[in-house]
Amino acid sequence: MKNLNLRPALRTLTIIIGTAGLFACQELSIDTQSTQPAKIEIDAQSEYTLLAASPRTIIFNISSNTPWKITSDSQWCTPDPAMSSASSLVAEITVETEDNDTEKPRTAILTIKAEGIDTPTTVTVHQDAKGKLLIQPVDGAIASQGGSKPFTITSNKPWTVVSDKIWLTFDKTEGEGTGEMETVTATAEMNTGVRRTALVTVSNGIDTQEFEVVQDGIILSFKELEDPENDVLFSGAGGTKSFGVEANIEWKVACDDPNVILNKTSDTEFSVTMPIGKYFSTMETPIRLEAADASLSGVEAQVLTLRQSGIAYADGSGVVFNEDGSVTMTAAGGKSRVCTHIQNKMGTYIWTFSEVNIENAYFDLNAWTDNANFHLFLGGQNRLTSGGRTTPDGADFWANPAMITPGLTVDDLNAMKTLKLVIKPNESDATKLTIELWLNDKQILDVNDRINPWTPERTTPGIPYYFGFTAGTGTMTIASFETIPIE
Repeated sequence: MKNLNLRPALRTLTIIIGTAGLFACQELSIDTQSTQPAKIEIDAQSEYTLLAASPRTIIFNISSNTPWKITSDSQWCTPDPAMSSASSLVAEITVETEDNDTEKPRTAILTIKAEGIDTPTTVTVHQDAKGKLLIQPVDGAIASQGGSKPFTITSNKPWTVVSDKIWLTFDKTEGEGTGEMETVTATAEMNTGVRRTALVTVSNGIDTQEFEVVQDGIILSFKELEDPENDVLFSGAGGTKSFGVEANIEWKVACDDPNVILNKTSDTEFSVTMPIGKYFSTMETPIRLEAADASLSGVEAQVLTLRQSGIAYADGSGVVFNEDGSVTMTAAGGKSRVCTHIQNKMGTYIWTFSEVNIENAYFDLNAWTDNANFHLFLGGQNRLTSGGRTTPDGADFWANPAMITPGLTVDDLNAMKTLKLVIKPNESDATKLTIELWLNDKQILDVNDRINPWTPERTTPGIPYYFGFTAGTGTMTIASFETIPIE
């Protein structure tokens, strides 16, 4: 058996173990703190400027190898986070700011300090003041020949002023806005037209205010109505109403309807006499107020729109009052007619038709009072004649059937454009009536010996007219019914 010499091996192992122990003692003695100098990097701007309302959020970054902390000297401006965390010395900083509800600007200072760094970093945050804008507008109107008037602006911010009319200018159109009252002079050119108005707008970027500057000129207008709906409304029977005018020039009124009578009663008033209406629905009549001197430039006519109610109401079915003032009546075996609001006596009555289609119906003119009444029938069902009634004293007021011109056909009636009825005193005997009926330009009735119920000795009232279809089937549109009374 071979003997092994272990002494050299043991000696070698001892050296190795001793060396390892020495290295271990050296590792435990090293300082764990970095030997690098303290360092911090901040990408924030040195100053920020914010609006008073809804200011923006400020964001910047900090990168450091040493702990840091941020403080703010104002509660309205707060950073988040305000210090480095235990886990990281790098962070994104968000600075939140509140609205400034005061009329003065304000400033907050953020101070960033880091361990091992002697000089702190500061970030200054400026915030605008709440906008202040006070206006004392122009007092009174500027004269028509032109001139100037002052107004004042008090603002804590730079301001501008503009006019929406070129005839009104200012001695200055902007200001610094120091918070002190500033005076601006508004100047108007000479005005050769009607009274006019300019809108002035003052703004300081946060607040905007407006006011009007009025310049006298030619005054021409209708006076304000006490009851705008009813003051301009006339009944179908017509009538007279007065209206006021405000003017500093000579004026006149005009109307395109020759039947409307206008009368200037004073320098401040005129009257309108509306004739008896001839339409079946409410119609409008414009009245123009104009300068009497046509050479005056820039004076626009003023318009007052009068309204007149329709002259009749529906009696029966199938009656339609149209927007153009006409009435359409469609008979289907029963009544389809209208009745006038107007009490008629002697005069001329004119129906104007735009469509007639009498099938087996007949046009019926039906009128009565206690002391006077009559019927007129034109149409089918063997009624191409007039009907007759009598007054209570036995006198025949209307015509008897034999008085209508014979030979009248339904085709003649369907071609009817106008129907004119004339009731007037007999030229030789006023106690008697002359009654004429014209279909288009053809006279179909001429009676001269009817009793006149409207003499001074009689107290017979006027007669409302019912007209349209009483029976049968047919349709017609009457454009108008004109009344020309005999006084």
